[in-house]
Amino acid sequence: MRDLLTGLYNRRYLTEMLEREIRRAARAEQSLGIMMLDLDHLKKFNDTYGHEAGDAVLRETASFLVRSIRAEDFVCRYGGEEFVVVLPTADLRVAGLRAEAIRSRLRELVVVHQGHSLGMVTASIGVAAVPQHGTTEKDLLQAADAALYRAKKAGRDRVVLGELSTVQDVPKSADAAASPVNSNTPHTAGYPITVLAALMLLSASFTVFLSIPQILPASCSCPRTNHLAPQPVH
Repeated sequence: MRDLLTGLYNRRYLTEMLEREIRRAARAEQSLGIMMLDLDHLKKFNDTYGHEAGDAVLRETASFLVRSIRAEDFVCRYGGEEFVVVLPTADLRVAGLRAEAIRSRLRELVVVHQGHSLGMVTASIGVAAVPQHGTTEKDLLQAADAALYRAKKAGRDRVVLGELSTVQDVPKSADAAASPVNSNTPHTAGYPITVLAALMLLSASFTVFLSIPQILPASCSCPRTNHLAPQPVH
């Protein structure tokens, strides 16, 4: 289950190992992060220096990744110029920080082929995590791949975190859209719960007010009912 060119674990091993690590994370109630890394413009190395130079870039990148991970992490060659790094216990934020550290240090990698430096190596990286992006190997890889695509589309040589899905209860009106509400405030039917609570409190207060008997002032000439008139004392 090793890739012949780089010596890394191959895609078949990744599939089996990732499912196992996801189950382990679920049992332990821990996070699991992954990063999908794609070397930028590998074709340029192949076209300029030959395919052997491109292979040298892949091998050196693989060695660099192995040196950059913890003992409990895994790095696999996903195919072509793509690599996947699995990060047990790392949540989305930590996985993103580690991806950025790898991206920045990769720019310092020197690859020499036939006595000549091949120039700077850069990579685009997409990051995803359990449970934010699903609890299956397929969901996690799809989320990381989508983030990687956005990183490449945005100009390459950058890290992008997987998008978190959001559920909208009802479409917002134009007035509501013009006055955005803090996304951390829970919503019900398009209104913040704090607003609904205030309306309910106002309604309850009005009900209590109506239930209090009206007390007439002493100067009022309105007739009093018998049950309110004072009884003579004998």
